[in-house]
Amino acid sequence: MRDIIDAHAHLQLPGEESWVGRPHGHADYLAATADLTVSRFAVLAMAPPGDLDETRRLNDAALSIAARDPKAFALCSVHPDDGDAALTEIDRIAQAGAAGLKLHPSTQQFDVASEALVSVAERAGDHGLPILFDTVAAADPGQPEKFIGLAMTCPGTNLVLAHTFGPKFVQAVMFAVLSRYPNAARNVYLELSAIVCMFADSPFADQLTWLCRRHGTDRVLWGSDYPIFTPAESLEALGTFGFTADELDQITYQTARSVYRLD
Repeated sequence: MRDIIDAHAHLQLPGEESWVGRPHGHADYLAATADLTVSRFAVLAMAPPGDLDETRRLNDAALSIAARDPKAFALCSVHPDDGDAALTEIDRIAQAGAAGLKLHPSTQQFDVASEALVSVAERAGDHGLPILFDTVAAADPGQPEKFIGLAMTCPGTNLVLAHTFGPKFVQAVMFAVLSRYPNAARNVYLELSAIVCMFADSPFADQLTWLCRRHGTDRVLWGSDYPIFTPAESLEALGTFGFTADELDQITYQTARSVYRLD
């Protein structure tokens, strides 16, 4: 079997409560993927607002797993509303070996159109750190358009859109249209965690496959969203979308390897 990279896994970090009523720490993830050819996997942190000590603790926990396990890579976090302290933390985690940032506008409760986020995105780009964003927000129906604005405002930062806007995934076609403009950055990546499980064997599956091809599979990657979905069931769902073997290799391995610089 081909090597795969799980670019979206929520490992339960020390001191965190379980999301799903059962443990989902490092050892649990390894057990869940024992029969799969996972060569690398992301370890995500999520910063609370206004608690820099807890932000550093969570980031250090993710970095520690990545330091101990050569398959793991850390996607650390900051809160944009922490201002200059968030920028300083980006400098620190970049020096410590983070592969990128993880931000969740709904859970962290910040606006994708905020100037504070632009500052965070620009600083991440200065360090070559991609930002993985959760992009499903029932409370902010205009969020897809805000990500379009952010991508255009911060062309030097790679934005990875987890869940590809969920039920609003068709709006992501705008990135393919904008890429036709002169000097377009092509700095947006579509990440298929959760969404392949949402739409597998549905009337919308062919549309999602079409979107990925239109966007370019060199800018599409896969993640499981463990523990909400297991890597095995997410890969099984992905296999129903009609991608070729070469496309699957690109989506499940090559794109993540490239955007997170995992060589």
